[in-house]
Amino acid sequence: MGTLGDGEYGLFVNLGSFARGAVELERNRAKLRLINGEQFVELIFEHYAQLAPRYRSMIPLKQIFVPDLPQE
Repeated sequence: MGTLGDGEYGLFVNLGSFARGAVELERNRAKLRLINGEQFVELIFEHYAQLAPRYRSMIPLKQIFVPDLPQE
């Protein structure tokens, strides 16, 4: 945080979760953003089509459609 200049922001991505203290720090720092593993996966799904082919080849996903059948 101490090395961020004007207009810069800090982003920490953790494939797990963050400790309570880290989450509290994020709430008090407008220039800090934490992304946990679940959020990271959601962002990949949401923006996958916009990723460069290089990155899509690293995470090869295939869209499928699953019917929502009514329960009898």
